[in-house]
Parts: sequence; structure tokens; C-alpha cells
Amino acid sequence: MKVILHTSNGYTHVALTNIKMFEKYWKNIEIILLGYEEILLLERAQLPDNVTAICMGKQSDFGKTWSTAMIPVLNTLEDEYFVLVPDDCVLMKEVDIEKVLFLEKLVQAGRVDKAILGGGIPLTDMIEYDEKLLVVYQNVPYRTSVIPAIWTKRYLLQYLKSGMTAHDFEVVPSQNDGAVIVNYNTGPNPENPHLFCFVNAYHKGKLTIDENLEMTCNTPQYRHYSKEDLTFIREDIELNKKIFAV
Repeated sequence: MKVILHTSNGYTHVALTNIKMFEKYWKNIEIILLGYEEILLLERAQLPDNVTAICMGKQSDFGKTWSTAMIPVLNTLEDEYFVLVPDDCVLMKEVDIEKVLFLEKLVQAGRVDKAILGGGIPLTDMIEYDEKLLVVYQNVPYRTSVIPAIWTKRYLLQYLKSGMTAHDFEVVPSQNDGAVIVNYNTGPNPENPHLFCFVNAYHKGKLTIDENLEMTCNTPQYRHYSKEDLTFIREDIELNKKIFAV
């Protein structure tokens, strides 16, 4: 299974930091980095062998849309499912590979259309199926949340239409579509670590980790972060900016 890490000009440096955190917490997973012309500057950076960078074109040609450039690239992929991760959802904790493989097998078998790895939908919007699985109710909003998850390509492209922003995609009417969306049952406490435990490194264009290593936005997963990682992320993001400095 591959990870599709999607980014845009102005945030490619954040994606580079996320790749380093993948190296620490989800080693050797194959990553496809989707971006725009900033991707072409990555010859200045040393990407790991498991990362392939794909330039989707010049960002100005697509305006403020998020979907338009991505659709043709997704259509060329042979993979029928993958993990979709936004650039600023920076991995902060070891991924439980066994549990992720359990979810992957459900997707691979065609039993599940989307398997949540990183939250994005409240636990109150799910029902317990068994000791391992929660199933998202059909009638709740944000079933198409772009928080890290395993998606079937078919289900993603069902709603991903040309001209959409990421927010447009997340609020698309997807209630009662019959799709099966699951989450691993980590217990009733919403502060328990997600399978993909991440820090939302940017909010409204600003870094969310302040100089005291506190978060500037609501972050339920904060207690699972290490100060060492938070320090590294702050420093590495600043270093990476120099790669893209004109």
C-alpha cells in the first residue's frame, strides 16, 4: 500500500518535514508526493528512495482548486486503494502496522470504502461493530474528510470533481450513499492515540507550534507528542524554507 502525500506551493517545505517523520515512525512505506512547480526544486533536497515526487503542473494554471490537478494523476495510478495524507498532517507517533494491515485487508477485500486512520469524524458519529471496528453512521456530515485515511480510488473519485477546494470536497453531500466507512476501535476516549497520530502543523497559514512548544489551536492528541519531535518540526520547517527561497 502506498501513501499519497499531497501538497501545494508554499507548503512543500512542510511536506518534506512530514517525510522525515514518516522515516521515523512508518519506515519504508512507499510515498508519492504530489505537488506543483515547487516540487521541481526538490533536486536540492535528498529524498529517501521510497519517495517519488510528481509535479502536477503549474499551480497558477489551476487557481485555488485542490482537485483539478489531482484527478488525472489519480486516474493514472494502478493502485485501487491508498492512504491519502495532507502535507501538514505531520506524523508524530509510531504507526501500529498490524492494525493498519487489518484495515487494509478489509479495503482490499472490497468490504470497506474508506478506513479512517487519523480521526476527522467524532466518535459520537460512529457505532461499535465489534471489538476492533467502529462504523461511521450513514447520515453524518464530513464522511469525505481528508484527514489521513485509506481510500479506495473508486470512492475518492466518486466525489472528487474538477474545480473543488479541499473544503468543498469535505462538505460534499455524501450522507446515505451506502459506502462503508470504518475506524479502528481504540476505545471510548477521543484522546486515545489515532493509528496515524499527527499534529496539524499549520492552521490558516500559520505554524501551530509556538516557541514554548504549545499548540495554538485545539489539539486533542497533544499529550501523545514528544517535545523532541515538536522542536524538530519547528526547526526543520524553517530549514526547509531555504530550499524554496527565491
